[in-house]
Amino acid sequence: GFRARIDHYLYSGEKKHVVAGIAIFAAIFGVPWYLMTRGIESLPTKKKRKKPNP
Repeated sequence: GFRARIDHYLYSGEKKHVVAGIAIFAAIFGVPWYLMTRGIESLPTKKKRKKPNP
């Protein structure tokens, strides 16, 4: 039945399902983290450019 199919999907341990789960997890949490880290890294460079010390 439907529930048996869900149980099989969750507990089958097939590599395709595991990889798909990791890919979804990485997409949800990795993209915002990447954008945040890229933004944080770009901030100090902008501050250094604004303050040219002779």
